[in-house]
Amino acid sequence: QDQELGMRLARLRTAAGEDEAASGALRQVLAVQPDNPEAAARLAWLSVDKGDSAEAERLLKVAADGLSPGPAKDLATGWLHQLAGRMEPALQCYAVVTAAEPTNERAWELMAGLLYRRSELKAALEAYQKLAELKPASVEAQIRLGSLHLKLGRRDLAQQAWEAALKLEPGNTIVRKNLSVLKG
Repeated sequence: QDQELGMRLARLRTAAGEDEAASGALRQVLAVQPDNPEAAARLAWLSVDKGDSAEAERLLKVAADGLSPGPAKDLATGWLHQLAGRMEPALQCYAVVTAAEPTNERAWELMAGLLYRRSELKAALEAYQKLAELKPASVEAQIRLGSLHLKLGRRDLAQQAWEAALKLEPGNTIVRKNLSVLKG
């Protein structure tokens, strides 16, 4: 029962943007129940956001081993494939997740980023458009949309995306530079 309360607290803290507090709650759950797949998966995503890929990979293995078949397991498995450099299986996992859960922001984010890095421009554009629809406050999605539109020769749409990013984060120097270069 304490673990369930810990998980509820972690969900609430994550929703409130209190990542450090959520991490603490998840670590407490894992201290008592080290093979809790939901706690491991949630803490893995927070570790990824902090740039700790080694910890994320360790936690994702715990999650993937313990999760029942379904979108959460597919997402964890996809991220493990991506960390190991197996991009095709990663994309397949993300596609399965987004088909089953079209509003899964994390799956769209991972798929969009991977497609962008692979220079699959049209597919990346579609994935970032979906991510921006689901997560309208995502500066990264708007920046990438701008870059993709520019690469596809759509300067007006690039400008719109970067201006949207600038509204979300007025001090963003990357966006300001992109707009300056675009306007000549």
